[in-house]
Amino acid sequence: SLTPNADYHAMVALDGAGNVFVAGTSHRESFTQNGNTDITIFKTDPNGNRIWSRAFNGPGNYKDGAIDLKVDAAGNAYVAGFATVSTAGGADYDYVVLKYAPNGTLLWSRYYSGPGGFDTPTALAVDAAGNAYVTGYSWGNFANYATVKYDTNGNEAWVRRYAGGFGELATHITVDDAGNVFVTGSSGHSVAGDAED
Repeated sequence: SLTPNADYHAMVALDGAGNVFVAGTSHRESFTQNGNTDITIFKTDPNGNRIWSRAFNGPGNYKDGAIDLKVDAAGNAYVAGFATVSTAGGADYDYVVLKYAPNGTLLWSRYYSGPGGFDTPTALAVDAAGNAYVTGYSWGNFANYATVKYDTNGNEAWVRRYAGGFGELATHITVDDAGNVFVTGSSGHSVAGDAED
């Protein structure tokens, strides 16, 4: 267990040496308190011996959760999830992408906030050069696809949004050897009077 309370939404990835990475969401306090959660990740060797474990508490100090996990060819681990951020109107979720070095050092954390203030990633991909791509849904007038590319140093390279109709939800992402990015998911249809981003 990552904490004394509860851990869930676990996902697993391996590096080239057979080390195992597990990421998920963990309660910081008991269920009788306010339910704060953190993004958690740990690494074990191929025999199951713990090498390191880390917890990430976002800027809102409230609900943060892991959604997807990838490990690149150099053994760096990437976690995509959501982080609570404080706003003038209260709190919203933003995308967060974390990159950990093979020794467990947090190299960078990056956030994406769309125009509507509620953003949740659903999938992550990493290419051979160590660029990270995250996609999910982001509110504009309705839910839209929002896909973000970060270079290996965590610099935002680009953002692409898709608003095809009434409510889009990107669910999968992959990158080919040439660096082309493919995103798929669900899309509603527009009807008379609907607004689009």
